[in-house]
Amino acid sequence: MGYRSDVAYEILVPNETAIEVLAHLRLTHDDPKHMKEAIEKLRTYKANMHPGKVIIRYHADCVKWYEDFADVQALDAIFDEFRERSANGDNCSGLFYRVGEEGGDLEHKEFGEEYGWSSIDVVPQVLRVEEIENEMNVRDFVEEQNEISRTTPETTAATS
Repeated sequence: MGYRSDVAYEILVPNETAIEVLAHLRLTHDDPKHMKEAIEKLRTYKANMHPGKVIIRYHADCVKWYEDFADVQALDAIFDEFRERSANGDNCSGLFYRVGEEGGDLEHKEFGEEYGWSSIDVVPQVLRVEEIENEMNVRDFVEEQNEISRTTPETTAATS
């Protein structure tokens, strides 16, 4: 069976940065097949308390989370790319938890300066991820953002 973990991360990021980073990773990652699959596993949520931002979430229970697995490397690369963007001045924040099946096996990473927005928490070795309304996959989020940009007054005025 192998060792299993519950894993979740969330990233709070401006809409445009989310699209830019995910497109960049999709086109340039060393393993495009696994990166495409990783991006398809993500969910996005409007960050209602942070206008113009989106929450990107990955969550899986009882998974084999081994660092040498290609799918784990792709999912880690997404989190790490946003962490690097944050370190370089982009307005991104992120939170990652992995809770293993053995007591005391907890991995936690975070970046950015905004806190209190995440719906992930660990309560004595149990990963809790709250449900959020208006979940959508990344493809639908990108299409929605493209539609918004096509219908904004600046775009309409510039094309008239």
